Amino acid sequence: MKTKFFYLVAIMVGMMYSTAVNAQEDAQTVKEQKAIMKQATKDAKKQAKALKKEGWKVAAGSAPMETQLAELLVKERGGQSGLPQYIIGRQEALSGSQGAARTIAISRARNEIAGIINTKVAGILESTMVNVQTSSVDVATNMTDKSTTKQLIDQSLDNTKIILQIYREVNNNTQYQIGMAFEDSMAKEILKKVMSDASAEQKAKAEAKW
Repeated sequence: MKTKFFYLVAIMVGMMYSTAVNAQEDAQTVKEQKAIMKQATKDAKKQAKALKKEGWKVAAGSAPMETQLAELLVKERGGQSGLPQYIIGRQEALSGSQGAARTIAISRARNEIAGIINTKVAGILESTMVNVQTSSVDVATNMTDKSTTKQLIDQSLDNTKIILQIYREVNNNTQYQIGMAFEDSMAKEILKKVMSDASAEQKAKAEAKW
């Protein structure tokens, strides 16, 4: 009876210790996240001030420039403290019309994100998939992987969120700047889909590299 009692006490003490440790870790995480948000807000105000001096302004109906920049910075840095990790694309375009400049800037930002994802996926595939190109079959498999990756990236980028959109007039033209964010976890799903036919060991190794 005493043994059972001490056993239960030991379990309770262990649970209490575990809860205390988790609480401390959670408190530290929240502290780090608040620090990132605070610094992002500070940096955003500084950047907005400089951009406004250069003639940049927000599009009609958009949030204040400081707010847009702060959100973009948090998404760019948040993964360091347990917040969702994002892949950022930030590009500009100059055109005779505001609409055209915006469209081109969006396309460039999407392409930047696509390039980052493609490079990461390709690098992981190369280091985990044993696929030595010694035959036409191996070459065809490699080309299929690349084609599938590109197709999945193109489809997934429809979920890319525009965070920043500002513009200014330059010599009768409009210069547009776009900042976009794509969730890193969604990019990881692309890797999983590309490796759907891989072995369990290869999949585990690839995900660990992400």
